[in-house]
Amino acid sequence: MAQEKQLRFSVVIPVYNSGRWVAEAVESALGQGRDDVEVIVVDDGSTDDTPAVLARFAGRARVIRQENGGVSVARNRGIGEARGEWIAFLDADDRFRPGHLDRLDRAASAHPDAGLIYADAMLIDGEGREIKPKTARDPGPDPFTSLLLRNVITTSATAVRAGCLNQVGAFYPVLKGPEDWDLWLRLAARFTVARIPEISVDYRKHGAGLVHTRGVSMREDNLTVIARAASLRPGLPEEVIRKARANCFLESAVRLAAGEEASATRQELVSALRLNPMLPAAWALFALTLGGRPALRMAMSFRRRRERVR
Repeated sequence: MAQEKQLRFSVVIPVYNSGRWVAEAVESALGQGRDDVEVIVVDDGSTDDTPAVLARFAGRARVIRQENGGVSVARNRGIGEARGEWIAFLDADDRFRPGHLDRLDRAASAHPDAGLIYADAMLIDGEGREIKPKTARDPGPDPFTSLLLRNVITTSATAVRAGCLNQVGAFYPVLKGPEDWDLWLRLAARFTVARIPEISVDYRKHGAGLVHTRGVSMREDNLTVIARAASLRPGLPEEVIRKARANCFLESAVRLAAGEEASATRQELVSALRLNPMLPAAWALFALTLGGRPALRMAMSFRRRRERVR
């Protein structure tokens, strides 16, 4: 009996109501030009035309449909089904660039102790037009602390060694937003982290969104991630924890500012500055809140225009 070929990569694609983009994502994974890859798509209870779109890939990708449970549950289902040595993640509205898995493969060979590998990304709009590079920082000599202070990793640009996932566990479904950050920290606490300094995926930003409406709840989830991470490294300097927490309040303030909520933004900034007074961006945004909604509207408009400049 012929021995089954060892799969190097399992590409896990969670999807919920992304019929407009998911075909492009799946095609980008299938088109990597390798015969040691499986593509697993987990349809998390989509109610749009996603099932019909995915039907086109019968026999080429494994499509699993389940009741809606959230992105972490969907990713974890894909992880449970995966047979590859490495698991590469791809969101349904993003896409791999040609050669992405080859770049991951070379990095994995160059870093045999790595548990997590990530690359840079290109920010694109809903039509697929390039906006600007989304460059991640190098993990440095202490990836755990670096990532605790700021999550710079784009999920669709990552690959995780399956054996390492078995040791640290998969995504934590209780979190709604920073579930990827939580996993990267658990991996960084125990394994080598490697970066590919090349743009290897396209990360789509589309629609106005309602991210600002989750400013405070996302901040609470982010603070939970920090608390969980701190428990992984006893003796972590309190200053590092304070800075990480301050960054959470600052990010929350930016989300609230996008919703032109001056008073709530100011409250988050006060909390950030109490934890870390050395945050120039927080002081600048605080000054803007004193001008009320018009000042925030002007600042956010300027910020969006700058995002269009590469």
